[in-house]
Amino acid sequence: MNQMICSSLNVNGIEKESITSIEQLPNEIFYEFSHYLDGYDLYYAFSNLNIRFENLLKHSSLFFKIKYLHKSNSPSYDNYKEFIHKYKHKIVSLYFSDHLPLYQFIQLSTIDLSFTNLQSIIFHEILMSKFTVLLFYLKSLPCLFSLTVYPYCVDNDLADIYHMIFQLKFLKYFQMKIDNDETFNIDMSIINNKEFSTIKYFIIYHSISLDELIDLLFYTPQLIHLSCFGIIDRYDDIKPKKIIKLNNLQHLTISIYHLNFDKFENFIVKLSSQLIMLSVKINRPNKSYLNGARWEHFISQHMLYLKKFIFYHIDVIDDDDFKITPVDELISNFTSSFWSMKNWFLYIIIHDNELRYLVCPYNHSGNSSLTTRQDTITTFGFDDKNNAPAQSPSESLLIDSDNSSKIIIRK
Repeated sequence: MNQMICSSLNVNGIEKESITSIEQLPNEIFYEFSHYLDGYDLYYAFSNLNIRFENLLKHSSLFFKIKYLHKSNSPSYDNYKEFIHKYKHKIVSLYFSDHLPLYQFIQLSTIDLSFTNLQSIIFHEILMSKFTVLLFYLKSLPCLFSLTVYPYCVDNDLADIYHMIFQLKFLKYFQMKIDNDETFNIDMSIINNKEFSTIKYFIIYHSISLDELIDLLFYTPQLIHLSCFGIIDRYDDIKPKKIIKLNNLQHLTISIYHLNFDKFENFIVKLSSQLIMLSVKINRPNKSYLNGARWEHFISQHMLYLKKFIFYHIDVIDDDDFKITPVDELISNFTSSFWSMKNWFLYIIIHDNELRYLVCPYNHSGNSSLTTRQDTITTFGFDDKNNAPAQSPSESLLIDSDNSSKIIIRK
């Protein structure tokens, strides 16, 4: 530890030999510590040592990140209460592992405008009713940029929740994950106030129809990054004029359960033509998405700025004699010169009774969480010389779960 500190100090022109005690370390070192240590642990370690460290804790450049896990019956509870009331204006982030720590924290202090520098909050396992109440207080925070929530006991209607989220005036990042398979109603047409949100990074982990997603996007014209996991189709059609153009959107990740390719294509074309990254996962077999020629036309005509494309389709193997060959029409659709020039390859992944199709940059599959222990992967590319489909490279891989080794099986 001392050697590490001295080395970093030496880079800044301070001789290693000059450091003989922790009190000689410059304040910048302790500011760096504050990025990695829990705020209360930092306070507990350095308070009441001497005047220098007392002043350091009060210094405007030192802020605290709080991961609240403490219990009310712990010996440090009174000290924690004192810390919160004394330094709440220097807290920049709050993390609650579940509803119990949150309840205990609220007994210490209401999360309101007195947290003048609070920028980020993460709520794990919070009752949706409790979160709804907290939102009224969060609206007063002057610089809340990031909010992540994992609620439970969620009512069917999410429209009011999203409306309140969109009223957070400084919010740039919002993520909500609901861990169940229920469908929800998000009818934003009942909302009278049509104020736009400042959100730029929007991550949705719950079932939602495409029509409902379009309604939400109306309120988020500044979006740069959109991730939506759980698209379903509950309506007959999408009204073309209803889709708002998101001129700043560059990254789109979407996971689809039920939606035909025509509706998906219309949605993307209307939504954003300047996408740099597109990631699409099809969770239910839908052969229309496996048309490589259609993808090629779609991308070349409507997504001229696309640099990274990831496509993942899950199918079920119900024939013991099923075989994959490079001459299959399906595979050849993804092996034209268009794909090789972009360095995008088709990977066939056999896992248990599933057949997984993955199209991505060549080096992506080995690092992808989509591959699991001992998945068999076959890679297909394009042989420009013979102008015909060919394996490129000609190999299958067995990938360990930690991606530490790859066993190559030559064809």
